[in-house]
Amino acid sequence: IYQPLRWLYLGYGRDQGSMEFQQSAIATPGQVTTRRLSYRNDFYTFGFAVGFDPTKRKVAPILAVYGKIPVRPGEFNGSGVGAGLGLYF
Repeated sequence: IYQPLRWLYLGYGRDQGSMEFQQSAIATPGQVTTRRLSYRNDFYTFGFAVGFDPTKRKVAPILAVYGKIPVRPGEFNGSGVGAGLGLYF
């Protein structure tokens, strides 16, 4: 009735893009400059879920855990983890 591991994934990915913001100059009041920063962050990802066998009942609870770990931690990337509880139909 209990399936310890419903699914598992391991992976490698990349976030990339740019951020743009405006900055007021301290030396010359009233002058606004726009700055653009590009970023590219590689990361490892993992996830798994555990739960009960849905073939025994029409609805079964499931618990999922996932994470994202940067290959090289930097200023604009960091680890992220999460968990979820749901129902499998």
